[in-house]
Amino acid sequence: MKSWPIAVILLLVALGSAGCLQAEKPMEARPSKAATLKVPGENASVQSPFQATADSLAEGKRTYNIYCKTCHGESGKGGETVTQRFEYLPADLTRPDVAGRTDGELFWLISKGVNGTEMLPWEDLLGEERRWDLVNYIRTLQAK
Repeated sequence: MKSWPIAVILLLVALGSAGCLQAEKPMEARPSKAATLKVPGENASVQSPFQATADSLAEGKRTYNIYCKTCHGESGKGGETVTQRFEYLPADLTRPDVAGRTDGELFWLISKGVNGTEMLPWEDLLGEERRWDLVNYIRTLQAK
């Protein structure tokens, strides 16, 4: 008997109901967890000990291109590359709610990461000055 077409149909139905064949969520239907994350109050008022000099911005851009661009994109808007399959989108670093965060809040988010997302804590890999350079560089993305 030719029962293989029935077996194939049953397999496809089973996979579809298990979510294996369902389309990924559209970008706009997935939130950015970092956009609403509360940063501990004492960290919000921390000021950078490093000025946004040409050297700081160059180092921030270099560091961003190595560690951040894959998820946040060239422009900082996120969702431009590998993020299509992320449950939570990387923060759009140019949005007003992110631009409105203090330097201390951005530094804390870079340092500690965002639990439950692909945003890793960078404090063990990147030194303090490099993380502040990232904050300085992110501010230039927001100004564009």
